[in-house]
Amino acid sequence: MSVKSMNMLKIYKKEIKKAIDPVLAYEGLEGTNKVLLEFPDHRGGRQTIIGLNPYIQVRSSQNEIEVIKQGNLTRTYGNPLETLKDLTAKYESVQSEIAKGIGYFGYDFIRNVENIGPAKINDVNTYDMNFLFHSHYVLIQEDGPAQYFLVDYEGTLGKEMAENILTKQIARLETFLQMENTEDFKVSGFISDTGKEHFENAVRRLKNHILEGDIFQAVLSHRFQSSFTGDPFQFFKRLRTYNKSMYRYYMDFGTYQIAGSSPERLITVQENKILSNPIAGTRRRGESPARDFELEKELLNDEKERAEHYMLVDLARNDLGKVSKPSTVKVTKLMEIEKYVNVMHLVSDVEGVLDEQVHFLDTVASSLPAGTVSGAPKIKAMQLLNGIEKTRRGIYGGGIGYFTHSGNLDLALTIRTMVFTDNKAYLQAGAGIVHDSVPENEWNETVFKAQGLMEALK
Repeated sequence: MSVKSMNMLKIYKKEIKKAIDPVLAYEGLEGTNKVLLEFPDHRGGRQTIIGLNPYIQVRSSQNEIEVIKQGNLTRTYGNPLETLKDLTAKYESVQSEIAKGIGYFGYDFIRNVENIGPAKINDVNTYDMNFLFHSHYVLIQEDGPAQYFLVDYEGTLGKEMAENILTKQIARLETFLQMENTEDFKVSGFISDTGKEHFENAVRRLKNHILEGDIFQAVLSHRFQSSFTGDPFQFFKRLRTYNKSMYRYYMDFGTYQIAGSSPERLITVQENKILSNPIAGTRRRGESPARDFELEKELLNDEKERAEHYMLVDLARNDLGKVSKPSTVKVTKLMEIEKYVNVMHLVSDVEGVLDEQVHFLDTVASSLPAGTVSGAPKIKAMQLLNGIEKTRRGIYGGGIGYFTHSGNLDLALTIRTMVFTDNKAYLQAGAGIVHDSVPENEWNETVFKAQGLMEALK
């Protein structure tokens, strides 16, 4: 066991000898508020992070902020982003990538900095922001043995007690890895909160706003709901094998759980380099390789899709420009095809270099929500959508992932994501509306996107 100390905080580490399967490891670990992230690492590979037993939790609903530390709740009011900045400042000398906040910023988090209209009823009862700072982590990487980390935020645990905790947890983990892997859940059919007719009428309303010059584009979404019984993690186990997107995640916040497989990065900050990758332009997958290729060519040559994509790349450049050094923002990949189980997309990469005067968490405020789930101009589009969409977006369209005390951050765009609470499952999908959108086609696009998760439930 090795020990790394930073101020009061100490990090203890022990290697896990046996090969680790991430989902079995998650199920075998004993603890609360467990999370599992399967994300890219900064070296171009893949990593799995499992966190459990939070020392601190920070969550917010509009400007009401709750900080739970070792079971004690403190409530304040203000901008929740400033609370997170204060917390990172307390441990800013921690250069380890292990100690981190894992959670999400919801779409409605933007209400802390922008007026997009009256908030709708929070009928799913999720927080606008929710981050867990765990004391236990398991790190699984492609190029080495798995490791178990114990983060002692107060520096009072002691080496002997830490060794005992690590030994006990790893022994339990290695025993569980030999047990049978089972899946157990039941779900009924999904129903849209709007229905096809209402959605298509909403498309026509937005097209009128575009023709009147109010906006150039808006991303109209609707929510699907189903009854659900069983363990939501069993759904995630199936999803991760069915839909191998760049970002896969499962988070247990106690009263609700989140499972998703997102193809799109909202924002990444790694050693002051900022990266965003807008995805806009969609076709369903073909029934055969030949048909798949035809649809790929059709998408690449579709003027409507190309115009929408260019617009959103420009919006991403503008978002990064707010927090980057002058003249450092550039498009490094433009309109390349990426394919997934049910759909294919046009994808671009936009990069910048973080300005020294900007806190790395300010990249969240500058990027949230992505233009690919809101529209252009962004604020006006959100105001119109707030009056048209029937239900609160909640976590959909926000950012989900982690940030470290040392100033790195990786957030996926929260799409292709399911929320489980009160024996119900919710997911949301949207389509970009422009001046020549065909209402029925836009409805079909949202259904194709949602089917990527629905299929994993069958």
